[in-house]
Amino acid sequence: ASTLLESRSELCRTYSNATVTSKELLEQWKERVIYGVDATKIEEKITAESEEQKFDIVLFNHPHLGDKALLESEKRHAERHYVLLSHYFYSAKSILKNGGRIHICLCGLQPQTWKIWNAARNAGLQI
Repeated sequence: ASTLLESRSELCRTYSNATVTSKELLEQWKERVIYGVDATKIEEKITAESEEQKFDIVLFNHPHLGDKALLESEKRHAERHYVLLSHYFYSAKSILKNGGRIHICLCGLQPQTWKIWNAARNAGLQI
């Protein structure tokens, strides 16, 4: 698991269930949390040089830029998030196993307005 947040304490301050969830990841699933991961530059924090080091699934839950200025223009908002997803797809591919899957959790009309299918195709992904 990974997060953009820089530390466990920041994660736990931000999300009320993070303490329990991160403990479960470690104890039950034998997975660790990697902090400070930029979804557009995953390979800078997670290296996967061999197929064995790569992942079956790479997941991005509720991506957002957090820029309130984007709320002024829905078109600009959609364009910026399209770019975010495009960069994410290229980055996620670098750590994805052959036959692996990339998941993105979006809501409402985001898949259409952010043109997720175009971003995925342009990154060379099968849909």
